[in-house]
Amino acid sequence: MIEMLSPPSPLGLFETILAIRGHCVLEAHHVERLRSSAECLGLPTPPPVQVSEFIRESAALIGHLDEGVVRCSWFTESEDPDDASRWKLEASSGRLPALVSTRRESGRVVVLDRSFVRAMPRFKMIGDPARSLATHAIQGMGADEGLYIDSSGNILEGASTNVFAVDGAKLRTPPVAAGLLPGTVRAWVIANGADAGYDVEEAPLRREDLLRGSFLTSSLTPIAAVRSVDGIATSGLDKRYQELVRLFESSADGAADRSSR
Repeated sequence: MIEMLSPPSPLGLFETILAIRGHCVLEAHHVERLRSSAECLGLPTPPPVQVSEFIRESAALIGHLDEGVVRCSWFTESEDPDDASRWKLEASSGRLPALVSTRRESGRVVVLDRSFVRAMPRFKMIGDPARSLATHAIQGMGADEGLYIDSSGNILEGASTNVFAVDGAKLRTPPVAAGLLPGTVRAWVIANGADAGYDVEEAPLRREDLLRGSFLTSSLTPIAAVRSVDGIATSGLDKRYQELVRLFESSADGAADRSSR
């Protein structure tokens, strides 16, 4: 009997980047996260200049779209991941997934139970079955996003997003050390929240914190209000939140305009 061996599954990392009129938002942050993630995992690292070139070439193909998405992957199919010569860099682009638009508009969030876990939450790994299963379950619940929790019931992050809770002028988000992805827009909010009147801190969150007012962040979202948690309506967000969104959109649109000159 001949044993048929299936080809090895790709091992690697990826980034998804919002493109506005052909310009990639927070491009440098995505390039650095891809490089630093590979380095942290002890894998060959992609050349940053080449990553930027691939990203920009793919973004240019969708320059006619007000918004689109670029996906950049760094991977190998070799059985020896230390063989740097077998690693490949690829980038593709297209329209925003429908789920992203729905998440922005509806903001329906559910808290996942502890059966949903992530093996390596700090990295965007290619072919993550746990994330795919969580996304399928979330859609089956009629929600736009699901939030992971730790053993104590603290909120960690969404399947595709980071989360912030708003309490007046205070803005809180779980620390990366708790086990979550260091999102690029999350980092932008932490760095720029004070300009919108927020006092930002990294601290544990509970479900009730989100109900008092909260929002999601991700590369594609990029900042979207949570409107319900487990079917319960959240409190509205005030003018500080609107100013935060305006600041982000202004910085993204300004960068896009500069890149087109």
